[in-house]
Parts: sequence; structure tokens; C-alpha cells
Amino acid sequence: MKTTVTGFPRIGKNREWKKALEIFWAGKISEEEILQEAQNIQQQHFGMMKDLDFVPIDFALYDHMLETSFLLGVLPDQVQKSSLSHLGKYFALARGFQEKSVDIKAWPMKKWFSTNYHCVRPKISPETTWEADLFFLEYKSTLVKQNPNRRWVIPGPYTFARLSIIEDVPEHEWQQKLLQAYHNLLKRIPGDVQLDEPALVFDMTNREKELFLAFYESLSSYGERLFLQTYFGDVRDIYEELVQLPVKGIGLDFVEGSENLSLIEKFGFPPEKMLLCGIVAGKNVWRTNYEKALSLLGRIASYLPRENIVLSSACSLLHVPYTIEGESFPEEIENGVCFALEKVEEIRQLALLGDILHYQDHPIFQKNREMISKLTARDRDSLCLQKLSALSEKDFQRALPVEQRLPLQKEVLNLAPLPTTTIGSFPQTPELRKLRKGFQENVLSEETYKQEIKKMIASCIKTQEELGIDVLVHGEYERNDMVEYFASFLKGMTTTKNGWVQSYGSRTTKPPLLYGDVTRVSSMTVEWITYAQSLTTKPVKAILTGPITIINWSFCREDISLKEVAYQIALALREEIEELQQKNIRIIQVDEAALRERLPLRKSEWQSYLDIATSAFRLATSTLLPEIQLHTHMCYSEFKDIPEAIEALDADVLTIEASRSELDVLESLRTYSQKRDIGPGVYDIHSPRVPSAEEIETFIQKLLSVIPVEHLWINPDCGLKTRKESEAYASLQHMVEATQKIRKNLFS
Repeated sequence: MKTTVTGFPRIGKNREWKKALEIFWAGKISEEEILQEAQNIQQQHFGMMKDLDFVPIDFALYDHMLETSFLLGVLPDQVQKSSLSHLGKYFALARGFQEKSVDIKAWPMKKWFSTNYHCVRPKISPETTWEADLFFLEYKSTLVKQNPNRRWVIPGPYTFARLSIIEDVPEHEWQQKLLQAYHNLLKRIPGDVQLDEPALVFDMTNREKELFLAFYESLSSYGERLFLQTYFGDVRDIYEELVQLPVKGIGLDFVEGSENLSLIEKFGFPPEKMLLCGIVAGKNVWRTNYEKALSLLGRIASYLPRENIVLSSACSLLHVPYTIEGESFPEEIENGVCFALEKVEEIRQLALLGDILHYQDHPIFQKNREMISKLTARDRDSLCLQKLSALSEKDFQRALPVEQRLPLQKEVLNLAPLPTTTIGSFPQTPELRKLRKGFQENVLSEETYKQEIKKMIASCIKTQEELGIDVLVHGEYERNDMVEYFASFLKGMTTTKNGWVQSYGSRTTKPPLLYGDVTRVSSMTVEWITYAQSLTTKPVKAILTGPITIINWSFCREDISLKEVAYQIALALREEIEELQQKNIRIIQVDEAALRERLPLRKSEWQSYLDIATSAFRLATSTLLPEIQLHTHMCYSEFKDIPEAIEALDADVLTIEASRSELDVLESLRTYSQKRDIGPGVYDIHSPRVPSAEEIETFIQKLLSVIPVEHLWINPDCGLKTRKESEAYASLQHMVEATQKIRKNLFS
């Protein structure tokens, strides 16, 4: 059997690409130098995958959807005609650009299916030029020519269309132009091409199936070198037609694709085509059970020749860290963890075992069986289980409905109309990172570290007061990450030293491992929040990360139910919230930024997940007194089709990303904002671009056309930790100026 992976991490084994990007954006290296660094990192990756039969070229300088837009020519006329260089245009659409006469807003982002990776959403409009940027084609083609067993990876036309924003262009027109752009691109690409079509795992209407089939029938002349790759689920709606397409091979996910094996058994698989079998998970870090995987392969091998079976990861390994090398894990899981490089080795070992008649006797198989046995033999926490069994319906309900709570809260808080606030974090400066590193490496004492953090909190409070912000935050300087920080206070979770995963562009996170029953070890935020509140008469929000976001931004155990894990974390947060409440903290924000991340891709499976997610949130927050205001924050999650779930959270104030979505989400929340408060982000914090006060004022006026003034809050899209202080403070100043002007016009 042959071997491959669907994709590979891009950020660099030691985050080399993240660092190179940030140095480049700071103007400290040239375009030639950043491109050379990209080539160097990709060659290193090829070396890591040298034992595979087929190696993907899926590296993107920022994002694969954005890169494909340049390859196809799906670019705004404003950008094409600008004086910026090729890379300048590329990063302008990724991050925004503002200088002299050039002012380019970044394209929106959205979660890449059911992952924490954020992709850029291309825009197809009457201003789209459809002129391909051959710079990116030439750059990538060099890698293909130098490496004959490599295949170029790009999103396929159906997925590209499903994720794009299409504005004011007739359907037949954009479809024809998009298809011609793919023709032009495929003519120029040397060698095999992997077209990723994860959108096939969505529910598909007949019209969508017709569109997909029309795309690939038109591309049939390239079929002898096309691999069509699906992942994140099964292809039940299109399988029969899919396997008959004129392509060289088809990739199916046998980890999350619950129906794919039965589809093969029911309808067969063309023996002349290659089947890329995704049998090693690409979204979690637990070792593959070789016994189950080889049993599955045996069933598949009865339908086509073994030489046409290619063992692969179920999806790109982009979603897991590079390697466990140098890591240490709790004894219960020390041999059960597997990152990207170890997953490549798993694929190689499975191919070896798959060609052996009595593989059960092989040492590799026996060692795997032993590791899996230890991983599944973990003891349960009896006290934790008792708490879960004692829960009743009243544990999920606040004392009063929101219509009665909000007036009480507004009387206590006494805020101005259109209250201003931020989401939580303030810029993480080089000085802060140095301080944190010194503490972690025992260069600084805990006492010195805390004193320095408190100085930063005091400065943050003073800055917000000077800016005129109404509801303050403490800046989150003690937190390395909104999930990793909390994991360090929770039994049953562990963190890594270098387990970085790309979220978007140069942004990386270090997801913890959730491996046992979860309980709170000690207070997590109380010391910092109460100190910040002692410095001001204005309310300071306590910021916590919600149960579902902690799960979705961790590598979560799979041997117990999602409901059990979510309720365990909710009970731990409940203890923290009760302690904050006792300290007279008047506003508590529980962020569920990743509410939608684990949402099943098929709508028929949504409700059970949403019931668990909303119940866990209510379990964590139900003991709040009516006069304590409960906020929640969500970002880049598209809520227009789950308004009932947002309502079910029973928060008092919802803050959401809105500036890049251009109010698309707000219409769906019009009803929500009639009885609850809402704070749609008025500017994009993921861009270094600083909006003017006039721009923000115009945006707030648009918000007021949808949301009653008595229910509208003014805030940025998200936390400010990724921004420079100069960018953050200038934007906040403009936000406050715009708000004060509108207040004066409305109420004077």
C-alpha cells in the first residue's frame, strides 16, 4: 500500500514561519528574504515526509483560500490597480493596509469547517478582475519541478465557491468565470493536483450536486492527474456520482466520515481509481488504534487492489502540533499522544502491517495494542462523577428572566447610553513576553512576577480611564492564552511546551490536552480581577473562558461523552464565578468564542450538540445574582442560523465579531436585541489598520438601524492581544470619540 498525508503543518517546527512573517511585516527583512525562508521551511517539511510515496505542497504564505484567489484572479480591481507589490497586495487582503492614498480593508475570515483554523473568505463581485497573479504560480511551480513525487494542493472549485462571498453577480456569470479560472490554472500547474472538496460533507441540495458535477465534468480533460480529496465527514449525498468522476483518485475520511465505509460496501469503488484512505486522525493527538484501523483496511481491500489503496491522514495535519519530541505528559497518557511527525510514522507503520498476513504477531502491532490498552484504562474521579449525578433542572436556570434582570443591572451599573468596553485582552508586549519567560524559567521569583503584572494592570486601568471607556478590563497580562491559562488550574488537563498550532496567518495557539475528569484546583482569576477593581470606581469585567470553548480549543479525550466533559468544566467555572460574585464583581464575561466550532457539518445533527453547549454554559452561570451582569463573547462564528442557541445561553449582553461580516449577522439577531443587550464589533482587531472616528461613527449609525439604542454596546471585534499598543490605543480613542459624538447628537 502507498502512503501520503492530506496536508502538513505550515508554521514551522519551532514557529519559524510565524517569526519570519512578523519580522517581515515589521519591515526588517525583504520580500526576497521572506520567500527564501518559505522555501527553506517547505524543504524541511519535505524531509520530514520523505518516507511517504506522495507529498503534498499545501504551504500557504498566509492562507490557502487567499492564495487560491490570487492564482485564480479572484481579486478586487482596487487591489489589482494599487501600486503595492505582489506580496503587498496579498497581505493587504489578509490583514488590511492603510498608507497615504491606499486604504484596503481585509477580507472577512471564517472558521475552516469544524476546526480552529480561520480561512479568508474571497469576495466575487462586479469589481473582481479575474486576472491571475502569476507571481504565486511561478513561486510554487519551482517546488513541484524540483520534487517529482509532490502534488500541488488547492481548494477545489465547489468548496471555493461555497466559502466565497458572492455579491451582485448573476449565478451563471460567476460560475462560468470561476470555471474558466480553474481551467487556466490547471493548464499551468505541472504534475498531479489535489483538489480539496471538504464542502462535499455538508448537506447537499440537488442544485448543489448539479453545480459540483458540472464543475468536474468540465475539468475532465485534466482527470488523469487530479486527486479529489474530501475530509471532516462523509459524502453520503454525492458518493455514487463522486466515484464515477474522471479523476485519478478520491480521498475519503474514515475517522469522522461515519458513512464512508458503508457507502463503499453498498455501492463499491472503481478498482481502477486510487482510494486515499484517511485512517489516521488529523484533528486530535491520540494514538491510532492499529487493530481497528487494519480491520477497516481489510474490509476496504476487498473492493479494490491493494496497490490502488493509499493510506493517509483523515484531514490535513495542519490542525495538530509538529512533534512530541521534548514534551512530557502525565503518566496516564505518556505513550498515548501523537503529533504530526508521529502520525506520519503511524501511516508508514500501518502500510507495513497492512501488507503482512499475520500482522497481529508483529512487534509494532503488539506495542500499539499495549499503548492503546494503557490509554483506555484511566481511572475515573468518583467525586466528580457524584457531582454530575446530583445535578437537577434548577442548576441550569438563573433566578429571574432577562427582562427582569437587565433593569436591575442598569440601575446598579449606571452606565451612559451606548456603553463602551473592550473584549478582554490588551496588547502582549515584548516586555511582557520576556517577563513571562523569566518566570517560567525560574529567573524571576513569583513575588517579583506578580508585582510586575500588577504594574501592567494598573497602567491598563489608567489608560482605559484616560480614553473614557465605560466598562474596563484588567488586560489579561497573566494569561498566555485564553484556554491554556485556565488549563493550568484544572485537574485532568495538561499543557505542552511547544505544541503550537496555526490559527490564522502568524497567529498560533497551544491547545492543552484534556485527558481526565476535570475539577478546579484553585482560584484562577480572582486575585487579578479584584486587584484591578480596587484601582477604579468604574466596573471591571471578570473574563472567563466558557466550557465549550475550553473543550473545542483543547485536544479532548474521546472515551467519555461530550456532555460529561462539558458539565465537568462548567462546574469548575461555576466555583470560580461564585467566588468572583462574593468579591462584589458586578460584570462577569464567560467567552464562548468557539461555540460553533464543534457544530456538526450536517444540520440534522446540530441540535444534540447545541443542547449540550447551551446547557453547559447555563450550568456554569446559573448561580449569578440577578443584579450581576453576564456577558459572553463570540468571534468569527456565523450565528445567523443558530439564533435560538444564542438565546438559550441566557446571557445579558452578547458581544460578537461584526466589522468584517458587514452586519450580515445582525439581521438574524434583530429579535435577540429587542430584550437583551448586544455589542457588535465596530472595528477589526485582526488588522493593523486604524479606523478613523468618522468610519466608526458611520458603522455605529448602521448598527442603530438594527439595534435599539438602549440595547447597543460599543466595542472592538475581539481581544487586543495581537495588536501593537499604538494601534490598539488609537483605535480605541477613535471608538470613544465616535460614541461620544453620537451620544451628543442623540441625547443633547
